[in-house]
Amino acid sequence: MRTREIVNEINSLLNQSTYLYAQYAQENRISYVEMMVLYALLNTYAPLTQIELGAYYVISKQSINSAVKNTKQKASSLLFKMKKIKDKSI
Repeated sequence: MRTREIVNEINSLLNQSTYLYAQYAQENRISYVEMMVLYALLNTYAPLTQIELGAYYVISKQSINSAVKNTKQKASSLLFKMKKIKDKSI
């Protein structure tokens, strides 16, 4: 295989992978960027800064920052709802 064919094949696979991640995020009612932040948190062993996350996934720092804020809000809301359910069952 020539270099150009290999590069084209890699690009095609990357595009397919990105599409699948985007579909999964949409089905789970989160943004693609939020999903990639969560994915990074689950699959890295060292803490990453927002700048490092953005560079790794080629996503702007502002988008990463918004995703982190949204995820924190959703987590807080979920924890609040879980606490209310727990309090009702006691």
